[in-house]
Amino acid sequence: MAFIGVVTIGTIGYGFLTAAPALSPIPEHQGSANAETCLSCHMTESENIPIMPHRPMSTCTFCHSDENLASATDELKTQSDETPEG
Repeated sequence: MAFIGVVTIGTIGYGFLTAAPALSPIPEHQGSANAETCLSCHMTESENIPIMPHRPMSTCTFCHSDENLASATDELKTQSDETPEG
């Protein structure tokens, strides 16, 4: 019975951690993603920036994956490598 409880709590915890959306590949998300930088934008009332609906954590990428950022950075690098210098 305890095993079922541990599995259930583990599943709920995993689901909670993976529910956070990935960071969008915008220039503001490139580079270091420390909490202060994130808070400076996401705690303002701007039309285009979603508010942060939770308490601040020590780092944003613990829950919010930065996979989109890595692929976008690689794509931009590839495009700049293909562009002839002149």
